Amino acid sequence: MPGASRSELAGRRAVPVSVSVPVPARSLRPRVRFAPVLRKHSPREPPLAISGLESSFRRYAAPKIAKDGTPAGRAVRVLASPPGCGSGRWGTIEEARCDLVRLLSSCSVHGDVLRYRELVVSGSIDRAILHLGAPAALSALLQAGFLIVDAFWLGRVGPAAVAAASTAGFAMWLAQTIGEGAAAGSGSVLAAAVGSGDRAAVERATAAGQSLGLWGSLIVVGFGLWLVRPLFEFMGTDPAVTHSGTAYLVIVLLGMPSYFLFSWISAAFRAAGYAGTALRLLAVAAAVNVVLDPLLIFGVGPLPRLGVAGAASATVLAWTIGCARGWQLLGRLGIRPRPLAFLRPPAESWAALRVGLPLAVEGALFSLIYVLLTRVTTTFGTPAVAALGIGHKLEVLNYFVCAGMGAAATTLVGQNLGAGDAVRASRTAWRALFLTILPVGLVTMVLVSRPAAAVSVFISDHEVVSAGVTYVLLVGLSQVFMAAEVVLVGAFAGSQWTTIPAAIEIALTAARVPMAAWLVGRGWGVEAVWLAIAATCVIKGTVLALLFAFRRPRLATGRGILGGLPYNAPGP
Repeated sequence: MPGASRSELAGRRAVPVSVSVPVPARSLRPRVRFAPVLRKHSPREPPLAISGLESSFRRYAAPKIAKDGTPAGRAVRVLASPPGCGSGRWGTIEEARCDLVRLLSSCSVHGDVLRYRELVVSGSIDRAILHLGAPAALSALLQAGFLIVDAFWLGRVGPAAVAAASTAGFAMWLAQTIGEGAAAGSGSVLAAAVGSGDRAAVERATAAGQSLGLWGSLIVVGFGLWLVRPLFEFMGTDPAVTHSGTAYLVIVLLGMPSYFLFSWISAAFRAAGYAGTALRLLAVAAAVNVVLDPLLIFGVGPLPRLGVAGAASATVLAWTIGCARGWQLLGRLGIRPRPLAFLRPPAESWAALRVGLPLAVEGALFSLIYVLLTRVTTTFGTPAVAALGIGHKLEVLNYFVCAGMGAAATTLVGQNLGAGDAVRASRTAWRALFLTILPVGLVTMVLVSRPAAAVSVFISDHEVVSAGVTYVLLVGLSQVFMAAEVVLVGAFAGSQWTTIPAAIEIALTAARVPMAAWLVGRGWGVEAVWLAIAATCVIKGTVLALLFAFRRPRLATGRGILGGLPYNAPGP
């Protein structure tokens, strides 16, 4: 109201304000476009404290929600509030159910699949990069949160439960890597179709993504179920861990179709420029996992106490709910789901497979190489292994930034090449790399200047800190090259040319093991492992940067990424 002060407005109750941007509704109706922006706190319902993660969730998932938004607050705060330890828990299952309905209602989208095309192919490059990159980086953070939430609650069940989930988590990560590779391939094809402005091509690319996701998940489920028992026998776990881990892994594998489709839906939103929607969708799935984990693990009310199987069930249900909601939202953008697309895969399915398969193989082999590198590290004792784990944790912030910018580069390069502008596609990739190096370089400077303080945040043991300091000093100096590696791999994915880049990645990453072993044989200590990691990272970043610079002329002549596709736009 004109002339009213802020304090007067704050004291009024529920003043509905019509706004031009769709906002989350407080009612349980699934589709409400406008909601009250101001709401007075009830004396018996104090506002919840806003944590950093919760504020990030609200910024992207519910930007217009009032400051006492309990659905988002409870879903995020329950992780820090075990049963009986705070206001974050749910009093009844009905309260949890109502909050989940509100969370699903808060994740919505309105627009058209080509809405952000002009921004990506002709608007400000920096604005387009930040529009796509920031939500993608937070998505990578939330994705890592699923295993953290499981470990948090299973830690209250017992060490055997944690060991079972951790042992099964390795195979789960392999399966997820394949799904993410398939999603990246499908997303690059869809980005090119969106860039071309051809709606028929968008329809075909959508069908291709669904087909690849379904077929890929069925193959993973078949092979995975066959290998579950041999996997635990090979690892030599005790019977209790084997029993619980097998149950966990079987449930997760049966839910892989939901995960593959959920990954494809998220990639489709990013490919169309709706990176914020992909983040909101993942935030809802993560919140569902936070809600269901304690309910199914410990058995609340009529729900049975499932233990480790409950954690797996909560994860699969979160994927399924996120997939169902995402499928619905894609329809609002004009991307019609085709459930039976896998029966007759379109030609674009092979293009998506050609892009995604090398990335999936690279991710799977990376995890195996990491296991071998860990075995080399174990020869120097437990402090060295602990230092390796802490070093990876210190790198995680830089990696999330790089992963987000890499996902943005996939969309930027794909859409611009689909529009026929190879020069702008190249410029966006290099600009994304430059904007990535700025925060990565800043974090690296902080870590390298105070390595002992950084390692001491996690542990105070002198031997671990000493080994961790050398890790930070050696590997920290290679972080800028890691940025080049991750961002340019995303750019190559957007250009639908990943075979040679993935081969380079695999060869140089695999070289870490013999290089470390050779240096150890010549009298080096654990620094041999750190040096092998840093040296190969520098070489990978340099080689991929040179390869991308060399590849650009071929893209400009139309001989590269979009050749043979029916929506290939003419070159400039």
